[in-house]
Order: sequence, then structure tokens, then C-alpha cells
Amino acid sequence: MTDSKPLLSRRKFVYAGLAGIGTVAAAMWWRSHRKTPYVPDIDIESGRALLEKYPAIDVHSHPGRSFLANGNFDSLAISSMDSGFEAQRIADMQAGHVTASLFSLVADVKVLGFSMTKGIVAEREFEPGEAYRDFNRQLEYFRSLDEQGTVSFARSADEVRAAHAAGKSVAVLASEGADFVENKLERLSVAYDAGMRSITLIHYRPSEYGDIQTAAPVHGGLTDIGAEVIAEMNRLGFVIDMAHAQFETVKDVVERSTAPIMISHSHLSGVDVSHPRLISPEHAKLVQQNGGIIGSWPAGITSQTMADFVDETFRLIDVVGIDHVGIGTDLDANYKPVMTDYVQFPEFATLLLNRGLTEEEAAKVLGLNFLRVFDAATAAKQA
Repeated sequence: MTDSKPLLSRRKFVYAGLAGIGTVAAAMWWRSHRKTPYVPDIDIESGRALLEKYPAIDVHSHPGRSFLANGNFDSLAISSMDSGFEAQRIADMQAGHVTASLFSLVADVKVLGFSMTKGIVAEREFEPGEAYRDFNRQLEYFRSLDEQGTVSFARSADEVRAAHAAGKSVAVLASEGADFVENKLERLSVAYDAGMRSITLIHYRPSEYGDIQTAAPVHGGLTDIGAEVIAEMNRLGFVIDMAHAQFETVKDVVERSTAPIMISHSHLSGVDVSHPRLISPEHAKLVQQNGGIIGSWPAGITSQTMADFVDETFRLIDVVGIDHVGIGTDLDANYKPVMTDYVQFPEFATLLLNRGLTEEEAAKVLGLNFLRVFDAATAAKQA
């Protein structure tokens, strides 16, 4: 037995080279695309005025790809992505009159990679303690953003409201995945005390907590330890996010949660579009019945233009009602997004109004619905 690594076969070498070329090309495209000036093709004054009057909140995001900072990754595709442009995103939020965004770390990023046939997948299991170490790496970087004055973090719905009244943009700390818990529930208290206020239970790694949308089910829903994590999140006052979870897992969580949940970024499947990350009307109505929200997701899976995205948002409204829809951009980690910059929020707000929503209805979608869920999670908190 030696410490040397086996040589790549010729076929694997060629595939790795092609993947690397594709990854670099994609990264170059993103950098140029991200800097393209945004010019709306409609008068957006009504949308801008609405956002000055009411808070706008992005319920799921990765601005500046903070989850990559100071990291060392197995995946060439992930390693080659640029990061560290949070200051520009905060400036964009201010320009777009976006009050708050849920800045999310990615709890399973260390084990993720890209498959040519399946997209994002977990390529391996965590080593013992690795998930928690990586959680702390990301958490430390978020702390540095606060300490350097790049962005302030709100810990309550009232702090978000205060930021709107002051004309400021703030972040709410979140985690996409509870992998860092590693079945040690006390780590949820550590996360809450650090300022985290929302956790997505599961992400792309097949989880011990429940079944994910993008892999074959292994549990048939929420597991026993998953139920304990949900109960502890309720007790602490987290907003529970069930994006990426299969129907049965969401159903089990809805039956157990003492507070409304959210699916922070998804859309409805339909006759013309099918994808593992989309949800059925029955799936969406679970969230409605729970009093929660679904973040309308500007992904290229369902939309090619902003008009398409507005259509998809109205499809959600038609199924679950105006009180149960928000917006979750997934910036800067979305798939072929039609919303690539926070300065597009006034355009989106204007299109909602132009399509017939009242100011109050549009304001619910843009942020008020999330604040209601945030309040409810806090109210359910136990000593």
C-alpha cells in the first residue's frame, strides 16, 4: 500500500479535461453575464414606489457565493466558481429596494459535485466531523462580513421591518441543509445563538433526516432523528425550510411542525415541464394548509424570461392563494436564472401590479408573507 494516487485512465482523463473546459467556460460566461447592465423594457416607477412603501425579502439566496470562501473542494466545477462579491450584491439590494435576503450557507457543499446526467449530486459521504468543520468555516466568513461592515444581519422580523423603515438592506442568516448537526441536536442551539434563523432540513446529499427530491427514496419520508431535528427547530424558533424534500417528507413535517414552514425555492410541475425539483399542486397545498409559503423560483427550468417567471408566480398563487407565495431567487447559485440581479426587483414588482395584483397583494408576495411566517416561528419558540 502506498500514498500515491492511481493514474487516470485515458477515458477518465479525457472526460475530466472536457468537464474542466466546460466548467471554466461556464465560469467565464457567468462573470461576463453578471456584469451586463440591466435595462428594463417597461416603466418601473410603480414597482419602485411599491418597494419603497413595503419591505421586499428574498427568502433564499447565496449572494456573492459566500459558501465557497476559504474552502477546499473535491469538485473542479465548484472550485472554479468565483466568490466574494457580497459588497456588490448589497449595493444591488439597495439599488433595487430589497430590504432583506436570506443569505444561506450550504451545509453539504464539501461533498457535492456535478453529474453530466443528474446535475448536482453528492459524490461521497462526509468524513467524521467534516460537516461541522465546514459549517464553522462558512459561519466564520459570514461573521467577517458583519464585522467588516459589508452587511448587517437581522435576527427577527421586527429587525427586518426596522431596516425597511431606515431604508437599509440586511441579511438573515440561513443554512441550506442541516448536515452540520450530525445528529447532535445541541448544534442547532449553537447555530441559533450565532444568528441563524432558517434551516433547510435536507439538500442534495441523501440524508439521515428524510428523503430528497433528486435521489431515490430510502426512508419513505421523515426519519425519527429528522423528527427530533424538526421539534428542536420549532423549540428554538427557526423558520423550517423544506425545499429539496420529497412529498412524503414534507407531509410528515407538516404533521409535526408547530409553526408554518416554507419551501423557499421551487415551482409547480406541469404538462409541459417536469423536473425532480418541481412540486405537484398536492405538494404545494401541504404548505398552504400549514399556513406557510412557497418561494417563487426564477430558474431556467420553468422560465426563459421575466414574463415567464411572472406567469409561474401566478400559477402558484392560483393553486395556494396570495397568502402563501413569496420569492426565492437562489441568487447566485441558480440554474439559468431569469432574475440575475437585485436591481430587477422593481421590474418584477411592476409586472405583478400590471398583471392585476393590488398593492397589498403584491406586497404579500414580495415580503409580507415571509414576515408573517418569521413572526410565527418566533412566537412558537419555547424557553
